[in-house]
Amino acid sequence: MANQRLEHQNSSPPLKGALPKVSKTIILLVVLAVLLVAVGAVVWIKYVGPGASVTNENSLSDGNIANATIFRTGPASNQPTDSDGDGLTDEEEQSLKTDPNKSDTDGDGLYDLDEVKGYHTDPLKSDTDGDGFSDGDEVSNRYNPNGPGSLLDLDSAVNTNSPS
Repeated sequence: MANQRLEHQNSSPPLKGALPKVSKTIILLVVLAVLLVAVGAVVWIKYVGPGASVTNENSLSDGNIANATIFRTGPASNQPTDSDGDGLTDEEEQSLKTDPNKSDTDGDGLYDLDEVKGYHTDPLKSDTDGDGFSDGDEVSNRYNPNGPGSLLDLDSAVNTNSPS
């Protein structure tokens, strides 16, 4: 009988309003699902939703919506376009007559940006100095792609001629 009293004293009655572990897990999952839906809605509205697609009115000249051209609009960007990712903007490539869709217009192994602003070679000629070796091969072997000498000679010439 004494044991029964001890057991009864040590076991506490269930708290009123206490949720079992399973219920807490379900509530947590529901809260996470709601948060996920909310984040998805924000992303959809910002990047995909209303106003993200517009129809080009010129493409509706025949009155057939099936032939309409759809354009995706995104956030306005003040960044100039660099279609080939070589570091030169498409506008710069146009003025240099290089291909804005090829990062290495002459195929010599050097990016157009490196040729124009780094090594001062011709991005339209794979062998700027005409010695039979491509500019890329000369640079990778530490030779001057603009003429005789090593690349170190070119580095010192560029550094002494560049403004400080």
